[in-house]
Amino acid sequence: MGNINTDQVKNWLLEEISAITGTDTKLIDPSLSLSQNGISSMGFVELLLGISREFKIELLNSEISPADVASINAFASKIARTGNK
Repeated sequence: MGNINTDQVKNWLLEEISAITGTDTKLIDPSLSLSQNGISSMGFVELLLGISREFKIELLNSEISPADVASINAFASKIARTGNK
């Protein structure tokens, strides 16, 4: 896709996490991990599928480190870096 903005990705993630968990976006803390914000393993798969559709990038499990999902902010940065390659 190219030129993916980290803030744009973060806002998209907040909306998706809200939809998956039923939590208001204002109550989701971007400094916390996906699991701390209520994302299960199935929710994570749902996010990966959404990322593929929205940003036209594939994130394979081998490409995602624990540091990449340590927070929503870190995950947004990972997605933006991957999409801007």
